[in-house]
Amino acid sequence: MTVIYLNSKPIKKLQFPNRESLIRDTIPYPENNIVELKFRGNQDLVHLLFVKKQLDELGVPASLFVWYMPYSRMDRKIDGDMFTLKYICEFVADLNFVRIVVVEPHSSVTVQLLENFGQNVSCVYPTLEWLPTVMAKMSFNPDYDTVVLPDKNAADRYQNLDCKTVILAKIRNPKTGRILDMKLVDGQVNFGSKCLILDDICSKGGTFLRAGQILRDAGAASVALLVTHLEAAVFRGKLLNEISPIDKIFASQSLTNRKHLKIDYLKLEVNRYV
Repeated sequence: MTVIYLNSKPIKKLQFPNRESLIRDTIPYPENNIVELKFRGNQDLVHLLFVKKQLDELGVPASLFVWYMPYSRMDRKIDGDMFTLKYICEFVADLNFVRIVVVEPHSSVTVQLLENFGQNVSCVYPTLEWLPTVMAKMSFNPDYDTVVLPDKNAADRYQNLDCKTVILAKIRNPKTGRILDMKLVDGQVNFGSKCLILDDICSKGGTFLRAGQILRDAGAASVALLVTHLEAAVFRGKLLNEISPIDKIFASQSLTNRKHLKIDYLKLEVNRYV
C-alpha cells in the first residue's frame, strides 16, 4: 500500500526479498511541493527520508502533511518506557520541511515538541469541520439530540459546541492505565434521541462499545461515532458487529480505507491546509 504522496501522486516503490525498498523517482518537481505521510508502519519513515533527501538534492522546498502523527499517543515519559514521540518529532524536524501540518494530534505535546525543534507547525481538526455535515446525514436535531464527549480530553478538545452535549468519564487502573469502566458525569440523554460520539481516534473500539451501551441504556435510539482517525484494528474488534450499540462510524482515511457498510469515510482536502 502506498503511503507517501508527492503533490497528490503516490510514490511508487518496490521491495527486495530482504525488505529493502526501491523508491521510484517522480519528475518534474514544481517550486513548491507537498509531501503527504499516511503512516502504516515504521518503514514509512524511511521512505519519507528518501523522498525528502531527493527534494533536497534538487534544491526544491517542500511542506509535509501528516495524516496521523506516528507514536502520538506515547506523548510523555513513563518510567520503563522511551519517550518515543519525542524521538519521532526530532526525526521529522531534522528533515527540515518548510512547514508541517498535522491532522488532529492526540495531544498538544506533538505541536510543542515540533516547535521546540524549531518547526513551523499547524494542526487541522476536521471533526469540527465535519460536524455539520454529519449532523445533516443523521437528521440530527441539536435541540434534542446529543453530541457525546467520551472523556475529559475530548471535552477539553471540543469546547463550546453549539449543541446539546453529554460528557462521559473513564475509570482506569492507576497502574496499567487500562479502562475499567465508564460513567455519564455531565448532561442528560433524551429518550429516543440520536447520540453522536466525538473523538480523535478509534482503535479496536472497546471504549466506544462501552460508551454506546451507556447511551443506549440512558435512552438513546441510535448512536454514531465521528473520529478523525480510524485504525484498521477496528475490523478485529466488535464495534462493527450487527449487535454493536454503534450504528455508524464517520472518519477520514488517515489510517485505513477498507470498506464496510457501517463506515462512512469523509473527504479531507489537503491543499486547503498547506
